Amino acid sequence: MDRWMNPSRPRGCVVTVNHMGTHNMSMCCLRYRYKHAATRIPSSYQRLSLHNIRGHHRGQHDGRRGQLTIVACNEEPASNTTNGPVSHSKTREDAQQDAAMASSFSSSSSSSTTLPLVYDGIIFDMDGTLSVSCIDYQLMRQSLDIPQGDLFTVMETWDDGDRILRSMDTILEIEDVAAGQSKGMPGLEELLLYLQEHPVKVGLVTRNTEYSVNAFFESIGHEYRDVFDIIMTREFPYVKPDKRCLTHFADAWGISPARLLMVGDSTEDVECGNAAGTATCLISGGGNEITSEDDKTKPPRGTIPSFQVDSLYELQQRLEKRDTKLGWNELSVDDRAMDAGAPFQGLEFFNFMFESGAVQAPACSFPRLRSTILETDVDNMHPGDRILHLGCGDGSLTKMLFSAGFNCVGADVGTSAEKARTRGLATMAIDPTLSKIQEEIKEQMGDALFDAVVFLQDHPHNSSTATALISSSQALSSLRALTAKGTGTCIFEVNVPSNDGTAFSKESFVSTVATPSGWTVMSVGQSETTLRCILLNA
Repeated sequence: MDRWMNPSRPRGCVVTVNHMGTHNMSMCCLRYRYKHAATRIPSSYQRLSLHNIRGHHRGQHDGRRGQLTIVACNEEPASNTTNGPVSHSKTREDAQQDAAMASSFSSSSSSSTTLPLVYDGIIFDMDGTLSVSCIDYQLMRQSLDIPQGDLFTVMETWDDGDRILRSMDTILEIEDVAAGQSKGMPGLEELLLYLQEHPVKVGLVTRNTEYSVNAFFESIGHEYRDVFDIIMTREFPYVKPDKRCLTHFADAWGISPARLLMVGDSTEDVECGNAAGTATCLISGGGNEITSEDDKTKPPRGTIPSFQVDSLYELQQRLEKRDTKLGWNELSVDDRAMDAGAPFQGLEFFNFMFESGAVQAPACSFPRLRSTILETDVDNMHPGDRILHLGCGDGSLTKMLFSAGFNCVGADVGTSAEKARTRGLATMAIDPTLSKIQEEIKEQMGDALFDAVVFLQDHPHNSSTATALISSSQALSSLRALTAKGTGTCIFEVNVPSNDGTAFSKESFVSTVATPSGWTVMSVGQSETTLRCILLNA
């Protein structure tokens, strides 16, 4: 089976698939394995019912160049040939269960006046959200030896290519079994029909394959594809929790992210939506919730949804009553209580690094994982900067850097580094004063250099690191030795000292700390409370 992509595609010779999407979507070049030169290809990542595109394509092979060119054609999707066709007729037990669940909501829904939706677009996860969760995540984790953390994030840290390939085959085998058991969640058909009656864009974003999506629609009826304007699987360059996968929906539809709702059952769904600025709804009972009854610890900021429901019936009821919230940027101060719907700590700093050009991300999520599986440098793109993230804390910013394609290593004092490690991130313990940073890095990571060192002072425990960055030329010099000559950068944001009665100035920092350390100051800005700086190892 074809790793990462569609397990129904036979393995064999390697060809290249070029797909130019609509909505100004950039060309996505992926390499597939096929046993035959000519084969039918499902749509790579989207379907636009607005233009009555039927969501399937036919591949035509050009043997001279080894190219497989995609052309649209009006065909009904093929049946599930691996597991056989799946009937979408309900059993008596299913119907009885649906009726029982619907009865608790029917009285209020039938008597309510139809109101326009709060949202201009709604994006759904698939497994555990629209479909009953049939993926055996426990077996998957045991088989891959990944007891905690996001699977793709952990696999992105591996250096063993063979282990990655074996693990991806295992994932696909488990997903293949689940696809054969696919069925819609109770209340799904009612919700989709309700959405069809409103002028709202509807999208589907899943880290599963196009094959599993086809099996899902085979189970509920292919006519329901018409509800969805865009369908995005992991064949698309961006996958959750990379916020670029949701900002793509916003850009394609011309809708502000705050007017979109992301609905899912996992940490990655909520993290992705919160980071992109959409409202988020966590649906319980999908099998992949962010917390369990035994876990009473408050989740990290960025993983708390705007609101939570127990079923699709309840979601529809709240949509009808407009009992929902907009995205974080359009919330009032009162509505921002308890961090519900808040982005991860450091989002503004994260965006600053991108916009300044101080770091360079690849054109896809998880590039090392993807290129190993596809046995190619994906589109000959930049592989993503190698980043040392000082003061990583609970790993929220580190994980977002990882999901955006950076090869990121978190570093912090022992207990804090352990928090990030429980999320499956690559972390290491360091002295927060940075007095031994070169020896610590070399001992734990060898002589490898970083493209960038980043630090955001977002917690009292990392004040020692902040002090070292703005007052010790020796500490900055040690960091410069860890970065690539000519291209390495150091990007940090610290709180301006104000407790010693001495006015802090960026000019003093440049002349007495940064310049003597050997860094070239590319940018330095100071507000009443913070200092933000970009240094270059010229």
